[in-house]
Amino acid sequence: MVEATNTRVPVNERADIAARLKEAREYLGISQQRVADVLSIPRTAVSAMENGQRGIDSMELKSLAKLYQRPVAYFTGDEDVAMGADVALLAKQVAKLSEQDKTELLRFTEFLVQRSRSGSRDDNAA
Repeated sequence: MVEATNTRVPVNERADIAARLKEAREYLGISQQRVADVLSIPRTAVSAMENGQRGIDSMELKSLAKLYQRPVAYFTGDEDVAMGADVALLAKQVAKLSEQDKTELLRFTEFLVQRSRSGSRDDNAA
């Protein structure tokens, strides 16, 4: 859970949230200063969030989720909700593709599925 006024977040949950925040920021190539500017907080506060040394209020988490283009559930670890949101985001992006690109993407996903299946058989054989 996200830290509220009088609520304590277990250290391991805070560390998990912190790691996800840092990973999402770095993946998008956003600087800590940019995040600080968006949240109107000092850059050191962003660093403290990413190191698990500072709690995050719900409004900050909503802003971060929007900035990082991820559902809030991704950061809190609610896997089922996050997975559904990821699929919805993927569908939204696919809708923007040309028909030719959609066909290519479908072929690529079929390749990935086959590769995953053969990889799991190879794992079982070992």
